[in-house]
Amino acid sequence: MLIRPARADIDAEQVRKSIDLGIGFLLRQQAADGTWTDHPGFPTGVTALCTLALLTAGVPASDPNIQKALIVLRKPQSKRMTYTISLQTMVLCAAEPNKDKLLIRQNVRWLEEQQIRTDEKKGAWGYGDHQGSGDNSNTQFALLALHEAERVGVPVSEQTWRLALGYWQRTQNIDGSWGYMPGLSGTGSMTCAGIAALVIAGEKLNSGDATYDENGVHCCGDQQANTALERA
Repeated sequence: MLIRPARADIDAEQVRKSIDLGIGFLLRQQAADGTWTDHPGFPTGVTALCTLALLTAGVPASDPNIQKALIVLRKPQSKRMTYTISLQTMVLCAAEPNKDKLLIRQNVRWLEEQQIRTDEKKGAWGYGDHQGSGDNSNTQFALLALHEAERVGVPVSEQTWRLALGYWQRTQNIDGSWGYMPGLSGTGSMTCAGIAALVIAGEKLNSGDATYDENGVHCCGDQQANTALERA
């Protein structure tokens, strides 16, 4: 029986070509008003996701297509949802954060207000506006947005990070995985989300291996055990 190799060598040019093809596809799907077709009930969600993909792929914020999308994404949202507000925040942080600092700050406050503060889902996020119970998908999007906001200088409260870290540590399955919701069988995507969450929240709360002040370098900072991360 012939067993084919699971991988093949690729070079940078092939990767670049694939990215360029993806950029071309997304730009062809963009409507004249700067939007992409959104899912019902999630206004601007797909538009924000496509814009974020283009920015991540190297399309500059000054590009006319990006600018058209930004005009849409800066408008007040008629229905605020965790997915859409998180994606909008990530776009604004990646595009022109200094111009949109006020809106980013408003989004951070809204996301912090939506974090569940009681019961077994404490530290998680649901769909927003207090709709539904928390789940790991919404929670990862909220954390990614808050992480990007802090990177551009918008502060997030330590309590928000602490509650999030506790949630992911508390709801990890015995085998180290996470599912869509606590108690469900683990999946690859949700386990990747859990790993990212542990890294992000842990980074915000740990003091690091070394600190520096006017008296010199101090080593080493307090470190929380990463047993949950290792299991994941």
